[in-house]
Amino acid sequence: MTKRPKKYEPPLALDMDFGEALARFGQTDKREADELADRAKSKKKAAGAKPPPPENVSADKAD
Repeated sequence: MTKRPKKYEPPLALDMDFGEALARFGQTDKREADELADRAKSKKKAAGAKPPPPENVSADKAD
């Protein structure tokens, strides 16, 4: 029995014509794109990290 093929995501669809997409792509600064990608990666890591433990604050020591 053969394995079923993997299910892939549907192809990317843009709500703009090819000329506009090409012009916007040409205006992209590689350094800016790299910074945004790094920022997105750090947000993913922060979202997946465990939250810090709460500090122990006892109610009986309130003044």
